[in-house]
Amino acid sequence: MCKSADLLDNVAIVQCASDRFWIAGWTRQATRLHSCLHVGDEVISVDGFPIESLDQLRRILHGAFDRVALRLRRLPYGKAFSVQRLDGQSLGLQTVGHKAEICHVQQDGLAAAHGLAYRTTGAVDDANFCTWTITEVNGRPLSLWPEPKEVALRLNAHGQEISLVLQPTDLVKGIRCQLKRIKDYKQFVVG
Repeated sequence: MCKSADLLDNVAIVQCASDRFWIAGWTRQATRLHSCLHVGDEVISVDGFPIESLDQLRRILHGAFDRVALRLRRLPYGKAFSVQRLDGQSLGLQTVGHKAEICHVQQDGLAAAHGLAYRTTGAVDDANFCTWTITEVNGRPLSLWPEPKEVALRLNAHGQEISLVLQPTDLVKGIRCQLKRIKDYKQFVVG
């Protein structure tokens, strides 16, 4: 159960990828939602009503009492994995510039050894393949617009265990594009 006001004011839900509805971010005021939401969670229904449009979603939330039941499909296209490494050992991932999009997976690297392929079936267009984009590192969301060196710093953090959440790049681009259409979208940028 979530407070309807929190969802209205503090969570960005966008429509993309075959007209489905996705969590795109949340404000700093919604810190308690951080533990239960992930960028790329699919919103299935609110209070038992299947979501057909963003206007319908807003009407349900405006008409709701204090709390609503939010049904999510947790990261339906995501891949989460945890890797044990020696201090400073590379994961065998290369990203595009300072972005979180993976442009190469070294075949003899740790990520490949844990089953990560360079490409995945697209979420928007499942007839084509696309690359992966990192959306979380060690349980912390990564900004959809990371600062220069942010991705490298998070991936190279000291410690023996690192966990990643990866999602198809076409889905991440769709979410990012729709998020930018929201007035004051920067307040919902997590990371």
